Order: sequence, then C-alpha cells, then structure tokens
Amino acid sequence: EVFAFDQLIGIYYVHVPIRMIALPVHQDDENKRGLMVYAPVAPTKECLSLMQELIDMYGPVRDIIDPSTAVEHKVNAGPFARAFPAANFWVTDKQYAFPLNLPDSFLGLPSWAKPLPRTSRGTDMWGGEIEHEVLTVKPGIGSMFQDVALYHKKSKTVLICDALFAVTEEPPRILTEEEEYT
Repeated sequence: EVFAFDQLIGIYYVHVPIRMIALPVHQDDENKRGLMVYAPVAPTKECLSLMQELIDMYGPVRDIIDPSTAVEHKVNAGPFARAFPAANFWVTDKQYAFPLNLPDSFLGLPSWAKPLPRTSRGTDMWGGEIEHEVLTVKPGIGSMFQDVALYHKKSKTVLICDALFAVTEEPPRILTEEEEYT
C-alpha cells in the first residue's frame, strides 16, 4: 500500500503540485511497525488528520526522508518533522542555501536531522523492505542537486522526487481544481 498526499506550493503566479508518500513498513513486527514518509508536505490540519488515520492503522511515523535539496521540499520538511519528533529525520547531505550558503539549522531543519547515507546497498538500514540511492549533481558554482530514488519492494513502487519529469497533454488534476487555472 502506498498513500499519496498532494498539495500546491507557490508564490505569486507560479504554483506547482508537490507530493508526499507514506509507506507502511515492518507490518509483521509489532515492535517496528509504522510509517515511512518520503518528501513531506506542509503539516496542515488536514494533512495531520489524514496522517493520524494512517498511524491508527499502521503504527507511528518511524522515518521521514527529505529527498531533495530544493527549497520547495526543505521548506516543508522541517515543520513536518517537528510534528513527529520521535521519527528519524533523514536529509540529503548536500543541503545548501542561495545566495548565502547557510548552516542546516538556518534552513529550518530540526537539530535531529541526520544525513541519509548515499546508498542502502550492503546494509540492513530498511530491514530489507526498501532500497535507496542518492543521486548527486553539481550544476554550477555554489549549488548542488540531490534526489533520493527509493524502491519499496512490497508494492514494487519506485519513488523519485525531482529527477524524473514527465509532461502530458492534460495538466495534473490538482491544478485544474483551482479556478484560476481553468
């Protein structure tokens, strides 16, 4: 089972949909069962209410992954992690800010944020249920792009945050629901 949460994020006239994924993990082990959250969205009342329904069914939020260095992801990651302070909070290891490269604590990331290892290969990090790899690209001076590709074996789902791009003739439903876009 894979649960998607969609929100719009943007300023002025640029609005884009962002998606968070919640995955039930370790459901066969009463002591480890819970949820992994990939690419957290803003922890609105609606989001937290829906998360509580999943927590009631699958167990607590165990791990949160901010899979990107992009501002549209890290701006929500810190507040979401603060809503679940008992969870492990993983971030890509090349976080940066522009035009000044500030420390992670200035980027809104909580103090318990841990760098996500570049790969889960050869480890038992996710208990055999998930594999991940971190893609790193340095597009220019003072910037860094990272994206976490994650494979959930049970659902056969690949999660990629920003490195995969597809355009269809039909805009995403989340955009067409907004009156100003129709």
